[in-house]
Amino acid sequence: MMLRDIKKKAKIRVDKGAFLLGVLDATETLQENQICCCVSDPCNPSSRKSFSRRIVFPAIGYRDIPSECSGGDLGGDYFTVIYDERLIPPKVYEPMNYEARKPKMVANVTMEDIQTFFVKYILSDKLGMIANAHLAKADFFEIGALHGQCKRLAQLHSDAVDFPKTGNSPEFPAELCVSKFPDFMEKTDKPSYESQKVLDDARKLKRAYDADIREFMNQFGIMTEIEVTSGYIVNTITKVDIKKPHDITKSLMDASIPINRHYRKLFEQEFYIEESTIILPEVRNRMEAKAYACITCHIIHLN
Repeated sequence: MMLRDIKKKAKIRVDKGAFLLGVLDATETLQENQICCCVSDPCNPSSRKSFSRRIVFPAIGYRDIPSECSGGDLGGDYFTVIYDERLIPPKVYEPMNYEARKPKMVANVTMEDIQTFFVKYILSDKLGMIANAHLAKADFFEIGALHGQCKRLAQLHSDAVDFPKTGNSPEFPAELCVSKFPDFMEKTDKPSYESQKVLDDARKLKRAYDADIREFMNQFGIMTEIEVTSGYIVNTITKVDIKKPHDITKSLMDASIPINRHYRKLFEQEFYIEESTIILPEVRNRMEAKAYACITCHIIHLN
């Protein structure tokens, strides 16, 4: 469970930031476009009243703030709050209108209605198709998600998410269909093209690393990658001419050094001064090391 969360849901720790549950200001103290979030501990513990690890949104205004944040609401949604000036975007775009269509109403719901809706949902669910189209279009167009087609797909995606609640299935127009997918999406049964953006660079580097590690594991009969990185070899399928477990571990770790050195060099290229092998100031490397340590320790602490 913990490893799955690290792989799928790991978040970058931000010192001047928080991940908070959104609640409504029932007192109507906050005005439009105001929020309440305590970012420092009060001197007197009694000063902290009702809300702990919460962000309070106003009940007054033309449009609620949560809906402007990717169509959120106050039904259990969490919000990321960052007050580090270096991470504040230089430009703020107009929020999209995520207002759901009016749900279809039935006076008396029968078992037949439930069965009909279930079949309709299975046959008409287009959420995955829309999400894939948005990802492919955002990669294809130079301006990414700001392109008109991507904005239309974002609205359709919102409608598809609300489909189980409203009963309204979004129509997926033919002009928004994808003819070619970026290669990092690995749609082997569809036409593809070589992406020139960062997702494809990351995929290629990861694929090369996986191939080298897999070859190394097959050579020595090691079952898992964690055994290679940790040096703790549970068992080797391939017969090794070394009897002592300590010697086997040392031999395998020595053999893995060239792989680690090669990919560490590729990783550190980002921190080299252009057209040289001189690395950028030490402080940048320390900041990155601290970030990785914070992520790892924070995930372990949460679990």
